[in-house]
Amino acid sequence: MSEIFSRILAFHSAPAICGIKASNLICCSLSKIFNLFEEIDEVNKNYNPTIYIKILQIKNDRVLILVYRRSILESCLRDHEKLSFLNSIGYPFTDNIDCLLDYLRYRLNTSTSFPHEIGIFLGYELSDVLGFINNKECLYSGPWKIYSNIESKIKLFDKYEKCRTRVLHYIDNGYNINVFMK
Repeated sequence: MSEIFSRILAFHSAPAICGIKASNLICCSLSKIFNLFEEIDEVNKNYNPTIYIKILQIKNDRVLILVYRRSILESCLRDHEKLSFLNSIGYPFTDNIDCLLDYLRYRLNTSTSFPHEIGIFLGYELSDVLGFINNKECLYSGPWKIYSNIESKIKLFDKYEKCRTRVLHYIDNGYNINVFMK
């Protein structure tokens, strides 16, 4: 894996790679990572079934990818309330992660507006996703907007930031990101 792709993964998806978050989104430029598709294939070949990278959208020079820990994302998507919500907006009646991700990709590529239910796939609480979709006044804004349980989520934000800092520190000191991807 190239150094630039390792740093992008570390910066944007360390919490998912380290197993403390279901997934992270990365938007990157095709012109900045010459062999992005090969890099993604390499990660999927070497780290499935633990770590997955799925291309959700390619638009102009930009690629939107989801980096996820399959077991954690599956657990997130088994939540009855989250699945009911997804079903209510057209997602298939299944807890099959691949079918749900395919439908998310379909929504990203065919909707006229951004599908904010993506927050469910990122491991956010349903109350936060619905609060954002319904344009409610948020209690706090960090990596995402918080609509409930402010104290615990601020601690979670801190945990994610410490994880990113630690992974980047290891990479800066010569370690490979692969150490965190097992």
